[in-house]
Amino acid sequence: MKYALAFVCILLTGGCKNNHRSKAVKSTQDTLQTIIKPTRSYQLFIADCKQALTDLRAESKTQQVQDFIYSNISKKMPGYWDGTVWDFNGTTRKPGEGSIACGYFITTILEDIGLKISRIKMAQE
Repeated sequence: MKYALAFVCILLTGGCKNNHRSKAVKSTQDTLQTIIKPTRSYQLFIADCKQALTDLRAESKTQQVQDFIYSNISKKMPGYWDGTVWDFNGTTRKPGEGSIACGYFITTILEDIGLKISRIKMAQE
């Protein structure tokens, strides 16, 4: 029994050592250029997005809805949030004000663009 305990202790301590070097991900100029700097207020942008989504849904254009959402959340919306303080406990709903955590950032932009989700519950999972 004492050998089993010693073996488990050695296994746990040896297994916790991280001898693997993680590769740093460098952002390239191409990556930075895909984020579009905002030219109008966030409220106007969101209102236009919601209207465009309503129109696409009314025409049953599922692929266009998916493309529209992806394009906006990956290229346009991050520009509005640039400069917002990131904090593990942040919950702001407005870009540039307060602080925001990663989960809240994702759920906020999904909800802002017009998806019906449970923002707080999803952000905390």
